[in-house]
Amino acid sequence: MIKIITFIIHETNYATSKAFAYINEKHFVVLRLNDELNVITCMYSEEKKADKPLEKYFEEFCKLPGVKTSKKSNIKYGKSNVGVYYDRIFRYGLNMGDSQLVIRLNNFEGENLIDSFMNVHILLKRLRLIQEVISFSNDNLKTYGYEIRNLFLLACTELENSFNGVLSSNQYKAGNRRTKDFIKLNEPLYLSKYEIEFKIYPNLNKYKPFEEWNFKEPTKSIYWYDSYNKTKHDRETFLNLSTIDNLLTSISACLVMLYAQFGPFNKYWEMEEFNHIRVIPPKFKLQDFYIPWINDELQNQSSWKRNNFQFNK
Repeated sequence: MIKIITFIIHETNYATSKAFAYINEKHFVVLRLNDELNVITCMYSEEKKADKPLEKYFEEFCKLPGVKTSKKSNIKYGKSNVGVYYDRIFRYGLNMGDSQLVIRLNNFEGENLIDSFMNVHILLKRLRLIQEVISFSNDNLKTYGYEIRNLFLLACTELENSFNGVLSSNQYKAGNRRTKDFIKLNEPLYLSKYEIEFKIYPNLNKYKPFEEWNFKEPTKSIYWYDSYNKTKHDRETFLNLSTIDNLLTSISACLVMLYAQFGPFNKYWEMEEFNHIRVIPPKFKLQDFYIPWINDELQNQSSWKRNNFQFNK
């Protein structure tokens, strides 16, 4: 990890941008994120001088003509694994270098992405079939039944598969994983901060499936998942927990995991059933962005270094 400064920059003739500053082997560099184009560019560099700290470089940079910082610039000092990414953990800034200073976002293309989107797409199609029988209004959210239960179980099984997929991709310990393991995904993937809106059902509230998730009660704190476990193991007693509300929450959780793993920058979000969904993502901390490494020749690193996220810590 290296020292880094994250901040909001106000440049003359440019829109306000998120920015990052650090020192490589030979230079002090400042990178700018273009939110519209989803690219990161190196906007400034200065040859490194012996014993000059990062803070001093940054102070002098802020005094350059056309550069403005203020109390709203949210300047933060910290450390970051620059040039490093984690498999199946989406954060803004993961790019592939196909030109010297423009770094394009990597879409995580692969079988895991395709399979995940196809399975959730099937869940949404089957949800539409249930809606042909039951109106998804607030008055009917406690409605329960056998087909609702079947889809509820399927959605939670898909969710568990995605939990396990992220953990396995990052070499988390194998074995019979439970919610005490799954909850370790919550903070690094920002799961509790996501919201899901079913646009086709405008009268329903937005869903925040992981909002109350906590380490003290990793199963019970997400009531719908606790309901899933009960109705899965004892249908005769707990069929009434297979409600429309729990079903919509579980499918919302699957949608959150899609975005949290693969991000918004791929064609599969254009598939028919996803047109009726709105994912409201969290505001990522700048220090959590994937920040590209600009080497000592002021060219972006052509290939990122993949690390395993340390969920055990």
